[in-house]
Amino acid sequence: MNSPFSAPLERALANALTRAGLDLADTILVVAVSGGADSVAMLRGLCHVAKARELHLRVAHFHHGIRADADMDAEFVRQLCHAFDLPFFIGAGHVPEAARAAHRSIEMQARLMRYAFLNAVADQQHAQAVLTAHTLDDQAETLMLNLCRGAGPAALGGIPPDTTIHGVRLVRPLLHVSRQDVEDYLHGLKQTWREDLSNQNTAYRRNAVRHRILPLLRDLLNPHTNEALSRAAECLRTDHECLDEQVTAAQTSIITDQHEIRLAPYRQQHQAIRRRLLSRWLRSAGIPAERIRFEWLAQIDHLANADYGGGRIRLCSGIEIRHGYDHLAYAVDSPSRAILPVRINIPGTTNLPDFGCRVDACFDTGFTRHPRSTPGQLPAEVHLHYPAETVDAIIVRSRRPGDRIEMLGMDGSRKLQDILTDAKIPAANRSRIPVFVMQHKIVWIPGCRPATHGAVPSMTAPSLHLRVMPLGRLQVMTGK
Repeated sequence: MNSPFSAPLERALANALTRAGLDLADTILVVAVSGGADSVAMLRGLCHVAKARELHLRVAHFHHGIRADADMDAEFVRQLCHAFDLPFFIGAGHVPEAARAAHRSIEMQARLMRYAFLNAVADQQHAQAVLTAHTLDDQAETLMLNLCRGAGPAALGGIPPDTTIHGVRLVRPLLHVSRQDVEDYLHGLKQTWREDLSNQNTAYRRNAVRHRILPLLRDLLNPHTNEALSRAAECLRTDHECLDEQVTAAQTSIITDQHEIRLAPYRQQHQAIRRRLLSRWLRSAGIPAERIRFEWLAQIDHLANADYGGGRIRLCSGIEIRHGYDHLAYAVDSPSRAILPVRINIPGTTNLPDFGCRVDACFDTGFTRHPRSTPGQLPAEVHLHYPAETVDAIIVRSRRPGDRIEMLGMDGSRKLQDILTDAKIPAANRSRIPVFVMQHKIVWIPGCRPATHGAVPSMTAPSLHLRVMPLGRLQVMTGK
């Protein structure tokens, strides 16, 4: 059967959506568009595919507040959406400020805020997936970067074609399409795009790989180096997925509910399984995957195989690993700097850089049953009972010893510590979860139901609508 799509890029998009099960009529897709060649080509191709398959597209653009010409990028994407009568969503955030507050690199903070925004749009629009325009060349560059930093098997698998971030599905339909194919497609359409001049600066590692290292490898070793690296990443990813399934099966008998490692069954595992178990274990302690070092895993494995107990290893992330004769345990340092309570603006917006989020508060009537998620997961929102004559302040603070909450629908109160433990929130992350307090009682934790005393009694009762977002803002614009 002949394809209705004449251009190779459009066929690649259509095939990728079919593999992902996203080609059914009335499927809603959020398309991330920066204005660069890759995302513009993806959007133009998807317009053809969506028309043939009766799909609904929503375009999302995030303004990072970094580059001087970022406003022009946003306007370019807005005009493109207007030309094709597509709903346009724009989010913005002060990435450098948020990065300083969270002690992260600008690149990492930008990525976190961008994906938080895309997730918010997908949730708001009830989309089945978010599509991003990573290409075969991006895959090759990612593998080279990860290989040179000594990454483990998970990172060497490169960019996954289909994954889930905070409950939202993320699909990359151009991973088998080269950047040259992207530009050829746009030239054929006479479609312009925005150029980010910083992409030419080889002081950045990815740009150095793109403009200096990969061209040299293509000249000296293999003219199809990018394709070869992309295939290698795919092989490594599927191998890792197979081993990861074995780790999941072994984990239930090795890692306890108290996040301790039982040494007897641990020692029976192959080294490849042990290393992956330790990596998962450290992530549960709050260490981001990209910060876990190979030498840590080797040191902890050596400690686990020691015949004596009482040994300790101090990691630079404020975590100490302890050998307890028949088990390993970790201890997490308390935060070195207390997070001071903050009174939120009612109505208005309150930035909470210590928590990496902001709170929007407005008066409302009644309530909406917002979906629950993991405690502390953002975005999150709630309606609280708040009569017009109320003068009580709402304070946001970090958790304290002895904190309890009686959530709506719960029989009695529970310790906040138990709630976070049951939700498997890493100990190192718990003090960064905002706790909302009114009249000296916890009234809400983002991601959870409100407290009984804060519940709105009826659909006609006055209420306060709180929405907690990662630092940034979301507004909706449409070309219709």
